[in-house]
Amino acid sequence: MNKSTLKKRLKEWDDKQWKEELEAKSSIMVYRSAKTAIKEDPIYDNTASSIILFQARSNTLPLETRKRHTGEETTCLLCGDGEEDQHHFLLECTKLAEERLKMTSLQRPHQEDQLEVLKTFLFNESTEEMEKNKEGLYKLWRLRKRKLVTVTDGSALDWWPRLLFSLACLLTVVVGAILAVWVHIKLGQPQKVTIKRPVPVDHVKNALKCGSQQDKTSGYQRPPIVSRAVDEVLAEIVSHVVDDFFSSWYSQLAFEPDLQAQAIKNEIWESLRRLQDRLNAIDHVNFIATDVFNKIKQHFQRIRIAHEMSDGKTTLPMYTLVSYLANPERELQFLRSVAEVVIMILLPPDYSRCVPVRQLLRETLACHVFQPAIDLLCDPDFINQKVYEYVHHHQLWRELHQRTYTYAASYEDFIGIIQESNDVDELKHIRLFLATRSCHADHSRRQRKTI
Repeated sequence: MNKSTLKKRLKEWDDKQWKEELEAKSSIMVYRSAKTAIKEDPIYDNTASSIILFQARSNTLPLETRKRHTGEETTCLLCGDGEEDQHHFLLECTKLAEERLKMTSLQRPHQEDQLEVLKTFLFNESTEEMEKNKEGLYKLWRLRKRKLVTVTDGSALDWWPRLLFSLACLLTVVVGAILAVWVHIKLGQPQKVTIKRPVPVDHVKNALKCGSQQDKTSGYQRPPIVSRAVDEVLAEIVSHVVDDFFSSWYSQLAFEPDLQAQAIKNEIWESLRRLQDRLNAIDHVNFIATDVFNKIKQHFQRIRIAHEMSDGKTTLPMYTLVSYLANPERELQFLRSVAEVVIMILLPPDYSRCVPVRQLLRETLACHVFQPAIDLLCDPDFINQKVYEYVHHHQLWRELHQRTYTYAASYEDFIGIIQESNDVDELKHIRLFLATRSCHADHSRRQRKTI
């Protein structure tokens, strides 16, 4: 059995079940006689009139006849003549006759088959006529609701006592509020307000200068984080970062930009110290041999499973990604969460308590640090370039170590080779080779002298 035959048999079975359910329900005779097949009806849209039309077609309008299930009265509340069912609402209620006269489809003589009249009105084949009938049915239903409110409330003139009561309540609230404010003003004690003159700008500048002199004299004693050599490299990187991303624009706004730049450098060093403390608490052997290895193994397992599930011709491999990599927006939101955790862990608590500063640092880290770094590290071209550079450098290093060092026939040619060389590693290796040969020569001379 092919796919088309199976699809056809399923449709036939579905149509059969649908028709059997229609035959079993006696309350939807109009729907059963007019709806002969399952298909989409373009008359429905996202409007209230479409809802009323569907309820009328399926005989589920909330009329009085639905109260028969609870044993209540089902007589029409508008005209009081007979049970209010679908036929009575659309064809017989005298209170709705004026609105019914505007609809041509309901003006046929009632001696005809009422089922055919309702079928023609609710299931007209003409789209234009069906739109008119839908709007007319909605107007007829709204008129019934308005008249029903009038009937249940007693009379159309009974609204004015409620209006007067509402106005009286509103007037009482307004007058009470005005009296409360007036009493508070009359009984309150007068308060004296002292206006302070602004401090001159020169005094502020002098205070800033005094503070800057104290800060310069105090200095900042920074303990080593890793080692002296590594700290020097870190200090150079931190200095360049602060100069390029902070001092370049802050120096034009601040009175003493160097002090603020130094304060930021101190905060960065404190963050690096906290990071070093947390890194020291990690079991590096377990992290590399177990955690990193398991993550790499899981990644390659997912790739293998994806390739096994696809045939490689008609279907492409479908890789299973984590939830925060579903789209760029969710990835950026995840990086924002990571940035907030980094801020809370590495920076002082004052940064986390200040909401504007925390949000500024979060957006800066997520959008300008984490996301560009991840995009660069995951770029295949960047990875290929780094692999090529490593292989090329390793090849040159092997050639350098395997060289026989027959540099030149004379001393002048040897000096010329050194002067023409631009490779620092090669020059260092030549120096090491000469030092080793010199030691061997000294050792050989001492052995000859002893002999």
